[in-house]
Amino acid sequence: MTQADKKKRVLEYIERGKEIGITEHVKTEPIGISQIKGPRYETWMSEINVFNERHLKDHPLYSDIHSAFFHHNTNRKCYQNMMGYLQALANDSEYWQEPQQEAIERPAKPSKEEGKKSAMNPIIFISHRTTDAKVADMLKDYLVATGIPNDYIFCSSLPGNDVNSVISREVKEKITNSSVNIAILSKNYYESAYCLNEAGIIWLQDPNTPAIVIGLPEINHTNMFGFLNSDFKLRRLDNANDISAIYDTVRSAVRATPVSFSVATAAGHKLSDRYAEYLKSRVEPTVPEVQLATSTALMENITTDDERVVLYYIMTKRIRRVKKSDICAWMAENEIYNINVENALDLLSSLGAGTYEQEILNLDVGVFRECTAHAEELVPVLTPIVEKYQMLSSKRFIELWNAGNFTEEDKLFVAYIVQNRTTTFGARWMEKGQIESIHQWELNNCLDGSVASTYSAHLNQFIENQFVYESDWTSHGNAREYTLCPSLKNLLLGADFPYSIELETLMEAHKDTLPF
Repeated sequence: MTQADKKKRVLEYIERGKEIGITEHVKTEPIGISQIKGPRYETWMSEINVFNERHLKDHPLYSDIHSAFFHHNTNRKCYQNMMGYLQALANDSEYWQEPQQEAIERPAKPSKEEGKKSAMNPIIFISHRTTDAKVADMLKDYLVATGIPNDYIFCSSLPGNDVNSVISREVKEKITNSSVNIAILSKNYYESAYCLNEAGIIWLQDPNTPAIVIGLPEINHTNMFGFLNSDFKLRRLDNANDISAIYDTVRSAVRATPVSFSVATAAGHKLSDRYAEYLKSRVEPTVPEVQLATSTALMENITTDDERVVLYYIMTKRIRRVKKSDICAWMAENEIYNINVENALDLLSSLGAGTYEQEILNLDVGVFRECTAHAEELVPVLTPIVEKYQMLSSKRFIELWNAGNFTEEDKLFVAYIVQNRTTTFGARWMEKGQIESIHQWELNNCLDGSVASTYSAHLNQFIENQFVYESDWTSHGNAREYTLCPSLKNLLLGADFPYSIELETLMEAHKDTLPF
């Protein structure tokens, strides 16, 4: 098969993928999680895997495509990831040995709507209240400084967008055609019916369109409500990891060329400094004082931290029927440890007419209503208790690195994760595929093979230090895959990873020298 034939096949996979994304897009009831699922999706994934194994082993995206296929039945983001890999592959003019050109061939007879959308630049839509325009302005400046074209960014309060009397129609059109949406939440935002309408349109967008939610100081996950509620990850402009995550998400969504590490870091520092100066002069909206008498009375029957942490989960999620597996997943995502969930659910079921059967807690209705009615009082009381059991892997990683507890081989394993953007690690029979991936990375970088040969030791180190959590199991309940904890993932894969230069130097020192 010639290079031209291979590329044609990739373009066919992309076009079929677009159709499958529409025809096999389903929602799982009753929780309404969107995913791609069906026989055409399975056939499409299998054909891509065969093509990848036969023709793409020499391409840097080989491992990513293999991973997306391998996890396509367990990770609902695999469709989105695979479409991104295929698009990146199609755009790799160096690999196809041809001048850069538009990767997707347009249909012979596009509709007017399709033609209009294809001719548009990517749109980064920023939703905010006009009183928070300065924050939107500094965010726009940051994105432009990191290589995002200025004309991609649409924000109705910023100069040049020409929003007149037809603002609602124009804004709706921009959101509908956006590549990524950003909402800047504040007390003023939630008080604006117009802003809440924008939030609703963002929420209704295709799940493949990223939504970035930024909170000003008075907003936290306990007082988020409506469409943009605590289900969304809340980002802060005074947090370096969050700023990096915003950049990575936007750049990927609009397929912008990455800037250098130093440029991204400098732009991030400038943004956080501007934001800090802005907060000094900002009059923060007042939050009514609350009385804790009710919360104190309500907490008299709650005697263990196990119960308090689970009750915090119930109040912030506002759900009465709670699965043990959902709580454990939430704890893993938020890196909360040393909580006995089984004990908590058993004790909470003793309140009123509550029950706990088949690992599902049905909290007493009266208790649930009292908790949620006074959540604004109770959650601040419970928050320090939750934080006491939260042990961020990113903080622990930096402490161990600075203390010299990582060997050169350990650091090379980190280099593999950073360069390959690896987030999952196989164990047991899946270990072989992971070792092959590392070995291929070592070959691509002419390294001496010391990482692949010691993979088990590196994985055990990550498990012992709680850098990863179990994410897939065998039929007997034994872990066969582990996933990077969220804060460590943000640190390692963020634009401002602090040890990048050290890793580059170390890789150079471990080049496999030829004997001639």
